[in-house]
Amino acid sequence: MKRNWLSLVFFLGLGLFLFSGGCQLAEWFASGEEEFENGEIDQEDHLYEDNLDPQVSFLDSRGISPGEHVELEVSSFPYPPLEITLNGGELEGEISKPWWDGDTIYLALGADYDNPPGEYEPVFQVSYLGKSGLEEKELTFHMELESRDYPEQQFSMPGEPAEDWPQEELEKQAEWIKQARNDTSRRPLWSGDFIRPLEGRITSEFGAIRIINDNPPRRHDGIDIGANQGAPVKATQSGQVRLADSLLAPGKTVIIDHGLGISSAYLHLHEIKVETEQWVEKEEVIGTVGQTGFATGPHLHWEIRLGELPLDPEKFLEAPLYIDGDNYRELVK
Repeated sequence: MKRNWLSLVFFLGLGLFLFSGGCQLAEWFASGEEEFENGEIDQEDHLYEDNLDPQVSFLDSRGISPGEHVELEVSSFPYPPLEITLNGGELEGEISKPWWDGDTIYLALGADYDNPPGEYEPVFQVSYLGKSGLEEKELTFHMELESRDYPEQQFSMPGEPAEDWPQEELEKQAEWIKQARNDTSRRPLWSGDFIRPLEGRITSEFGAIRIINDNPPRRHDGIDIGANQGAPVKATQSGQVRLADSLLAPGKTVIIDHGLGISSAYLHLHEIKVETEQWVEKEEVIGTVGQTGFATGPHLHWEIRLGELPLDPEKFLEAPLYIDGDNYRELVK
């Protein structure tokens, strides 16, 4: 009788374990997000083949210049990657979190605006979900950066407010911004095309080389759009608010996570109409135009970044991303 009772407990425990593990594995394949705590999966479960030769291809036929992004397809992968990093080669840039769909990985690559034009051989370092016999792979591919001229601007601003701002507070707020940009969903949260958050005259272009008050030249990491104070500012895409606060230099600021490492930021607002961790839909009003922080007049400073890398927001309007979050963002809302 005691042996039968122990056998029952054993099989009940085994069944619960297998059910739990099976659900976890199914959830990983469904969402591309979950990771096992022990980091190990049986090699045979993924039908791993040593002769697999994944290839990198471009989903967009348009050229890419410094400061722009392009979307890539890597196939075939019959198992999900844990991580892909841009490691090696002379290209300075950033890549999004990988999105695994069937046997194909999709990701966005952004090139830093300081890269000189020319040919590059970037290297992807692929880490697999399992560690039992699945060695890391390096994928090298060829790409060319076309030339692009960025404008130069020189102007003066009254006073130097930064001189009166506590350095400790500036550093703390810079860390908040960095955390907001890197707090990202491993699912795509956007839906369809990106939109311009505000209609108005562009007063400073992305990547412009700016000299302010005879200081050393600095690059402009976003687009400035001039408009009347109080004009509504809309979310360029659906996502989750990671920061909504009044800061020193950027003024009243909103940062929205769109998933996979892509975020948008809205600076110098007069009013903030959303809260941190709030879900917002594309075209939802998130604030109004202002001139808070270090600004000479009412305007919106609009950014799109891949991780910490600033990219030309205009190119996101011209080249919608292949991946779409319609099937996944409901899980986050």
